Amino acid sequence: MLNRKNITLTVLSVLALGACTQNSPSMMNTSPVELQKQTVIEQIPLNQINDVLISALADDYQKLGSGVLELTMAFDPKSKTFTAMNALNKLKEVKTKLARKGVRSVVTETLAVEGAQPMLMVSFDTVQAQAPSDCETMPGLEVNKTTRFIDEYKFGCSVETMLARQIARPSDLEGVDGLDNQDGGRRETNIVDAYAAGAPQPALNTIGRGDLGSQ
Repeated sequence: MLNRKNITLTVLSVLALGACTQNSPSMMNTSPVELQKQTVIEQIPLNQINDVLISALADDYQKLGSGVLELTMAFDPKSKTFTAMNALNKLKEVKTKLARKGVRSVVTETLAVEGAQPMLMVSFDTVQAQAPSDCETMPGLEVNKTTRFIDEYKFGCSVETMLARQIARPSDLEGVDGLDNQDGGRRETNIVDAYAAGAPQPALNTIGRGDLGSQ
């Protein structure tokens, strides 16, 4: 009788525990890399514009730039040494050098300002990849924290941080304008899969040398 009573109590205890639900927050990071957007605005005096500066500008734009690169040359309309024509020619020169370095999405304009010194104003939007906003690197890795703060750390955040820093062009994560959301690279995947599977490819309908010789 006693054994049967103990068994009954044990079963009831297991059932009671099984009915409990635990809502403890996860210690794993489930958030993806985030994109941070901002606008770069820089003013460059005319005497500082050189090939080194243009190369640095091209590198920054190609890595972080999004949209068009805007160049505005300010000049004094009363100046006899740097006229409107000089401003146009300088803009053309800078634009040409940027194009040689692969930057072709450039718009230019001149701005007449009385009493202004010749100045090139540069503006473009940037996209930078960063770890999720609720993430920090593992204690002791970069921040001045010890392992006693490990309970505040979400596992996987350090990996997301390192991956974000390795993305060459963060703006690529935004996708490509004009593609519908149903594509998802399926066409490209089908082509690669066919080659990987060794599927026979149909002959190209072209004219060969033999065809030309028999004419």
